[in-house]
Amino acid sequence: MPSAFGVCLALAAVVLVTLGELIQSLIVSPIVNDCATATSRGRYNSLSQMAFSIGDVVTPALMTTLLAHGPAAAWIPMAALAAANMLGIALLAGHLPAMRRRVNHPAPAEADGRG
Repeated sequence: MPSAFGVCLALAAVVLVTLGELIQSLIVSPIVNDCATATSRGRYNSLSQMAFSIGDVVTPALMTTLLAHGPAAAWIPMAALAAANMLGIALLAGHLPAMRRRVNHPAPAEADGRG
């Protein structure tokens, strides 16, 4: 593969990851805050941040190890995790009000000025 194509591919990957991070940051905070009571909100937010930080540290080493064993060793666990995430979201969506609202749309109490 020509080096210019590789650079363009890497830049496109960085842009896609950045867009994903921007989108998830709008969604995760309201969900975490809806899960917590007023007294435990700080604990919930710190645990959420810690979970993402651990993932940021572990993922490169894990992916390097998996890719050293071939593409199937990386794709199969990723597909399984994606399926588990979709199932978890489907199960939790009915219990968390923030997951039923659209991003940047106020809740009914906020829309009429009572919130």
